[in-house]
Amino acid sequence: PLATLVALVLVLGFAVASQGFPVRKLELNDNGVWVTNDAQAVYGRLNKAASSIDGYLNPPGQARANYDLDIFQDASAVVARDVSGGRMIPLDTASVVNLVDGAVTVSPDSVVDMRGGTVATLNPTTGEIRATRSVSTSAVDLTLLDDTTKPIATLTKSAAESGASAALAVGADGVVHAVSRTGNRIDITPAGNGFAKPVSSD
Repeated sequence: PLATLVALVLVLGFAVASQGFPVRKLELNDNGVWVTNDAQAVYGRLNKAASSIDGYLNPPGQARANYDLDIFQDASAVVARDVSGGRMIPLDTASVVNLVDGAVTVSPDSVVDMRGGTVATLNPTTGEIRATRSVSTSAVDLTLLDDTTKPIATLTKSAAESGASAALAVGADGVVHAVSRTGNRIDITPAGNGFAKPVSSD
């Protein structure tokens, strides 16, 4: 639908307008880029200097027939997502281990983005937005992203709306931008180790 297309274009516009976005440089603080392989149910670190995988992991939990894995990397902070399993797992990149105790539940339908020291999720069905900062050199604390925690903000939706109808992007400055199909927009700006009050507009 035209309205959906307009909403997605708006979100992409917000992300592009964020300070520093035009040139995105990947900082290889741990000398590697993390990659995934759904067929083998693994994610691992590609050491560019050695042109090889120098460490890999399986997602925690019981083995399944099919996997949909994703990796989010922002400087030295790395988070794995087992999409079909409904979980996000922080990684210890130095030891190459899953920090299972820090894993959180995130709906397979949720949109996730990580950039500029911010990790954010959006449930496109409920409009709930959750976010956390990853500014320290230690593993990312994902507690605030768990589906059971209180959202930092919620997009408003009309009574006639149903299903997935929202989009999210995080700018290189760490600002969270979200928009619903009906045009409700929310911007959440980092403030220290947390966030300023969300700003909503229609």
